[in-house]
Amino acid sequence: GRIENSGFIFRGETLNNPLPAAKTIQSFFNVENANIKYLEDWPQLDGTSGLVNVDNNDIDVWTSGATISEIKLNPAIATIRPNDNSSGAWLEVAGTTRTSTSLGLDFLRNSPTKNAIGDYINNWEAAGELDIDVNLNIPLNIESAEPLIQLSVLSDDSELQIPDFSLDLNAIRGRINYSSETGLSANAVSAELFGFPIAVGLETFTNPSTDKQLMESGTRIYATGRASREALQEWPRQTDFARKVLDFTDGVFDYSAELKLFSADSANGLLSRLALDSDMVGVSVDLPQPFTKDLDQGRALHLEIEFNDDGELVSGAFGNEFNANVLFKQGEIETGQLNFNILDSEFGFIQEISTEPGIVIRGELDYLNYEDWNAVAEAFADPQLGSDEENEFEKNIRMADLYIQDLEVAGIELLEVNTQVRRGEREWNVL
Repeated sequence: GRIENSGFIFRGETLNNPLPAAKTIQSFFNVENANIKYLEDWPQLDGTSGLVNVDNNDIDVWTSGATISEIKLNPAIATIRPNDNSSGAWLEVAGTTRTSTSLGLDFLRNSPTKNAIGDYINNWEAAGELDIDVNLNIPLNIESAEPLIQLSVLSDDSELQIPDFSLDLNAIRGRINYSSETGLSANAVSAELFGFPIAVGLETFTNPSTDKQLMESGTRIYATGRASREALQEWPRQTDFARKVLDFTDGVFDYSAELKLFSADSANGLLSRLALDSDMVGVSVDLPQPFTKDLDQGRALHLEIEFNDDGELVSGAFGNEFNANVLFKQGEIETGQLNFNILDSEFGFIQEISTEPGIVIRGELDYLNYEDWNAVAEAFADPQLGSDEENEFEKNIRMADLYIQDLEVAGIELLEVNTQVRRGEREWNVL
């Protein structure tokens, strides 16, 4: 940039080493089209213009315009004041702007705020408008002092698309804050997802991992909302198996959800974790026992998906009667367990998963009707397969080990049936 229309005033003695109180220095100058790099890793200020006024050790700057990451800033005020406790000084900058949500997203990608979200943000897309307040406190030659960066972003009817999870958030309203000390935070943001309003909050977190061996850090996004069967079936990330399960349900339910986005240096390869909980009131389930449920009956549902470098681990529980863990690699079932009436004492569902390939079905059932479950199996069958061919789910079953109190087959009631079926090389072995 360039300096023009400047002035300088000195008052005081010209003797050697005069006392500081015996002299004053004042100056002013206009800055035009200057580029300012105020902090490493943060986008620089481009095209800065304004008036600088120096009064001894106090400096005031009134900017008439500048841009940062192509965002045009409103007139701002900056001050430099001596540090009260030691040498050095503090640079304080306060400014505002209104910009597009898309440019605001670009700013996040190009600043350290991205570290709190991770690479997911690279392909996010946005629309709408944002009001942004910026406050910077930057130490100048102050030993061990850290800069304090504070951003406050107000959204009114913005939109956000998150391709990695195939989620479209609409009508986003509320304030999101960032601090270099505490990270991201928000607790009163509203939006629309799956066709219903949701309440959203977020925070930066650091805490021990589930196994207490590592420290996890990243951003936690939490929400409460509603969803319908149709919306969940239409979700692009939904599996074909889950879509067929949803065919046996009807209604609308409330849920709470949590999405954790882990930073690259934590969680030992864990990229993100999505958890959902609901009491399922408002949804009927037309599957055979033990899954049958009326519309107004409550039944706790917990679903959790861990996205790793090499696959996805899906865990879930339905009431106290059923829980499951299934590991997917490259979209295919690798291994897993389906458990009936077997609970982990601490977590409520079995968390360990076998390293052997295939699905293990085990546990205890009070009642099982073979004809009812055979009808469900036919609904899941691939119409292109022959009657004696196995579908993909059946091919992945390694073993079934069940105790059935009351088994009904072709109208015949069998009591206290204990059976174990294990897949052989060419046939099933009944033990």
